[in-house]
Amino acid sequence: MIQTKNLTIDYGNNNGIFNINLTIEHGDIYAIVGHSGCGKTTLLHCLAGILNPDKGTIRINDHKGNVTPPGLIQQKDALFPWLDVFNNIALGLNDSKKTVTNKINNILSHLDLIDYAHHYPAQLSGGQKQRVSIARTLVSNPDVLLMDEPTASLDAFTKEALQNLLLNLYTKEKRTTLFVTHSIEEAVFLARKILIMDQGIIVKTYTNPLEHHLNLRDSPDFYTVVKDIRSIMGGLQNEK
Repeated sequence: MIQTKNLTIDYGNNNGIFNINLTIEHGDIYAIVGHSGCGKTTLLHCLAGILNPDKGTIRINDHKGNVTPPGLIQQKDALFPWLDVFNNIALGLNDSKKTVTNKINNILSHLDLIDYAHHYPAQLSGGQKQRVSIARTLVSNPDVLLMDEPTASLDAFTKEALQNLLLNLYTKEKRTTLFVTHSIEEAVFLARKILIMDQGIIVKTYTNPLEHHLNLRDSPDFYTVVKDIRSIMGGLQNEK
């Protein structure tokens, strides 16, 4: 569960985020969309603990009510080039060698990376690097997952494949998830609710009426919802 109250980071000149009140229940998945500079990444980084709010509170609990740190997946993979895939994922794990090996092999198999365990980042494609970043985050089993434009740097084919992977992961695990994206199509494909931001505030919470599945992009309803959200965002742009 993610809960904020009056969350504010004020950079001056109306830049930042202002009085964000948000509740995301356990197991739900939300997207944040909005024009560049509207505060999407600032909000995500605040929830991740990278930025400290000027005022307001944040509470992130697991499904048992315990306070837990969220897992964060950034737009860039940020892998250490001198470590192979296995050891990039192993960073920060404090279990026994056998437990660590089992955890990593399980997540590698889950993400179709088991054959790349001893490859170095330079030997991987962009999509493979991002899957390693996802594995490194998920191996610690965070109850809350935050993602900052996880597919933005990928080509269209790889982006679609990674979106399918993220949908499969969410469907299986129902992990509380919030992600930032510039792609309305990605938001509609993955998220149950879509937060539309403008000038540092959430101007609308859009409830996605669609049932999420891998063939959703083939449905005319998918593009109707995309058009609806694009129209809302276009209206905000016209008001400036």
